[in-house]
Amino acid sequence: MLYFCFKNNLYVKLHVIPSEARVQTMISKSIFIPDQCRTCHLHLQGNRFKKEALDFIGSFKNEVKLDSKSVKDLISSLIEAAKKKSLFEDFADLNSIDEETCKETTGFFKNEFEKINDYLGEMKDSSIRTKSQALAIYLFWLKTGLNQEAIKAHFRIELLSCSQLNNVTTQN
Repeated sequence: MLYFCFKNNLYVKLHVIPSEARVQTMISKSIFIPDQCRTCHLHLQGNRFKKEALDFIGSFKNEVKLDSKSVKDLISSLIEAAKKKSLFEDFADLNSIDEETCKETTGFFKNEFEKINDYLGEMKDSSIRTKSQALAIYLFWLKTGLNQEAIKAHFRIELLSCSQLNNVTTQN
């Protein structure tokens, strides 16, 4: 059980943490959350942790012992996460972005994001990104202030160097 849920929300029903949230935590914080751990819905947005909840998660053990079933579940979760489209790929096609993801990533509702994207009429797609991808990354950076490595990890951009990522938002 994650202690911040138990401590602050004694009367709120706890739910099993989705594998996407467990993988998110492992990738972004290098913290393993065992299967069947629970949290309240207040800390989740869809199947992932909200940024505030993720920032609050801390490790209390430096070692963990896993049985063979847990190792198999962990590997399966990582394989499933790797198969999913990246957030960067999702923003290439605005029809594939849901309201929640757009708001959480950019700070704007989808219709607001589309209006801003339309205002960038002169900005062209490039060989490495679409206009909407550049806008999403830029707005995410403004919202979070994260460095380029963290932004690459969040958007799951694997083929670009940090200098290329910087160019993503500046190319015409």
